[in-house]
Amino acid sequence: MTAGDGADGSSEGATVKFVITKDARGEFRFQLVSSNGQTVAVSEGYKAKASALSTIESIKAKAASATIDDQTA
Repeated sequence: MTAGDGADGSSEGATVKFVITKDARGEFRFQLVSSNGQTVAVSEGYKAKASALSTIESIKAKAASATIDDQTA
């Protein structure tokens, strides 16, 4: 999965990754981390690791066709 570093979404090949962790309550969470190391999204907690992984796969499959709902205008 790639994402841009610039405000216009450019910068081909900038790699992002999903990082899965287990919190103090034993729930699985994931973070979407940009190529510069910044966390750009954090998930809710999942009781099963498979559920967290399933959500990651869903995001990967649907992100390219996601629309932008700009509610600032």
